[in-house]
Amino acid sequence: MEKQKKGERFVRSAGLVATAALLLLTGCTTKENLPTDNELSAKIAEKQEQKRKEKITNTKEELDRYFASLASHTEQLHAERAALLKAFAALSEQKLTEQQTRAKVHSAISAYEAKLKDLQEMQVPAYQEIQDFHQEMYSAMSRYVPVMKKAEKGLRTKNASLLKEAEKEMHALDVKAKQVIEKTAKLHVKIRTN
Repeated sequence: MEKQKKGERFVRSAGLVATAALLLLTGCTTKENLPTDNELSAKIAEKQEQKRKEKITNTKEELDRYFASLASHTEQLHAERAALLKAFAALSEQKLTEQQTRAKVHSAISAYEAKLKDLQEMQVPAYQEIQDFHQEMYSAMSRYVPVMKKAEKGLRTKNASLLKEAEKEMHALDVKAKQVIEKTAKLHVKIRTN
């Protein structure tokens, strides 16, 4: 019985020493320095708020990088599409030969496909709405490839009706692509405000 009491006293003493050491390490030397439950709750809430703000900041930075990269990719795709149209315009103005035009058109299509692949492989934030939007953007931009190839075939086979058809389809795709690009701006604003 006496041994048990000695053991209990030892455990209590060890607990008191550990508590005193902890209080000294944290800067609490008297009872008045001990934080109250409200102060502890306030500190915990402050740290949680700080973590929340950091997460929001990191998310906004990640999304800003994504939208900047997306804008760069779509500008590059637009430049390659414009190069194709410029080659056809130069042919009609007789500034290029048919062979030169074919080479430029083929080059523009190849470059467009390479840049489209870059768009597809782009790192997309792990938010469903962003991933759905990115897929929509990729689909809108990839629809140009068959039309560009149709125009190339029309040039190669000297088929004016095929060229006219490709031109008409290109204009329709431009309207759809413009809508998707406008959606980009709206989505970016929506995300920045939320």
